[in-house]
Amino acid sequence: MSVRLSHLTASDTESRPASTRSTVPRARAAADTYRVSSLLDDESWTIENEIRAVVGPHDVAMFRISSA
Repeated sequence: MSVRLSHLTASDTESRPASTRSTVPRARAAADTYRVSSLLDDESWTIENEIRAVVGPHDVAMFRISSA
């Protein structure tokens, strides 16, 4: 099955107080929503990637998939 991935929305904001930014690993709330559509039928899904925190050089992320 072939799929097409299209980007719908994106946001990225700092979620912690300014007073802790130099001593606590950077945490941010971000949401990127993608639409995945099958090229063979009418089914489509939404994949939401919500970045919960950044620890060192790595993003800790959670993905949610829901039907359209």
